[in-house]
Amino acid sequence: MVARDALESLRSIEAVIFDCDGVLVDTRGSYDKAIVLTVDQLLSRMLHVEFLGKPVGTEEIRLLRGTGGFNNDAYTAYILTLWLFINLPEDVLLGLREVFSKIRDLRVRQRPDELFQQISKDALSTHGYLPIIIEEIQYSIPEVVGMSRQGSSNITTSDMIEQRLAEIAAQRGFLDVYRIFKDILGMPGEYGSGLIETIFSDLYYGENVVSRIHGDGPYFKFGEGLYTNERVFISEDTLKHLTSRLGRTYISIVTGRDRMVSEIVLGELVEYFNMNASVFIADELKKGVSDKIEKPSPYGLIKSASLMGPVTKVAYVGNSVEDIMMARNAAQFGLKTLFIGVTGLSPSPALDRDLFISMGADAIIEKPDALLDILGEVKRRF
Repeated sequence: MVARDALESLRSIEAVIFDCDGVLVDTRGSYDKAIVLTVDQLLSRMLHVEFLGKPVGTEEIRLLRGTGGFNNDAYTAYILTLWLFINLPEDVLLGLREVFSKIRDLRVRQRPDELFQQISKDALSTHGYLPIIIEEIQYSIPEVVGMSRQGSSNITTSDMIEQRLAEIAAQRGFLDVYRIFKDILGMPGEYGSGLIETIFSDLYYGENVVSRIHGDGPYFKFGEGLYTNERVFISEDTLKHLTSRLGRTYISIVTGRDRMVSEIVLGELVEYFNMNASVFIADELKKGVSDKIEKPSPYGLIKSASLMGPVTKVAYVGNSVEDIMMARNAAQFGLKTLFIGVTGLSPSPALDRDLFISMGADAIIEKPDALLDILGEVKRRF
């Protein structure tokens, strides 16, 4: 699908910039699975509570990604963990209040694996050495997300949802327990100190790669990283034709992930991209750049285009709300960015297509290979 008013603009694009996850690479068996398993480790393995019906899955993940404020999947795992925590029954929260009181001052941070084991042991003791089964979710994730949106904001951030979760905890009389649990989890980005980032990274990168990414670890032995489940979603033939048409200088990647694993997964296809003009936000953050550069900030697009040379009109191929918002935000800095949405790996392709249409996408394709069809048709018409 191509927007009628975008046809002529597509004809004159000077560069194509790709997102990685869900566009160049199928990450359903890696990032999505890392989110689910991280939540499971913290609630089922550490707190020993089991929710019937598996309340965390593709739909919950899609819902948060659709808010425009969840480009970092560790944040998705973080919010989903906190959400399930505030849904724990009163007697369970009372027991956890007792468990948490045994933890030494969290300001003197324990190793994450040792903290995990201590809480797990104390929780089992308090529960009577049997997991607690939770049958009902009182506050659904759509309800929490809906009540978190502030005013006319187009984005629902993790901070907004956190604020709503804290309000629910306060209403239930367990704000103190909620705050301690938050402190236990730590924040995404705190590898080696916070549980949420450490577990997520050890799951995704695995024992052999995580230390190359973070300079430390692993703390949890989860075996081979989930990134090994990733598969390339674009054909070499597409990239070959694209580079012959625009030149390798004008084909790049702007993604929230790191460069190292991206190159491992893409393999020989890396040679078709201008890697010197590609931007890997995870690596930028490690250099100390503010997290304000994360999508939907146009930082990545602006930097990539500037490194290519005098480029003023590009096409960004993405698959999320943050991607289209980033493309639109780039225009404020003089970079005309057409957005091409990819739906082929979505759990709900029709919903994503309708969402992209409502947000004014310039084109929507099932697979990135269809990009050649669009550019070919535009060239034929004009």
